[in-house]
Amino acid sequence: MTNEYTLYIEGLMNALRTAESEEKKRYNNAIDIEDMAEATSVTIDARGKILKLRKWIEQLQSMHNEIKNIR
Repeated sequence: MTNEYTLYIEGLMNALRTAESEEKKRYNNAIDIEDMAEATSVTIDARGKILKLRKWIEQLQSMHNEIKNIR
């Protein structure tokens, strides 16, 4: 059963890493937005999401490590 949980957690972490990568692209592409207010808004939003995603990945990694140690 622990192997099943680790697979779920690994899948979720991969999905979150993909989402983080997409937000990084969005953040970096904001440089091309001509309207400074909009560009700032996009970078702030993307940065907030990146930080949340990193936090969730870190928490899942911790859970993943604990579950692996149960074996």
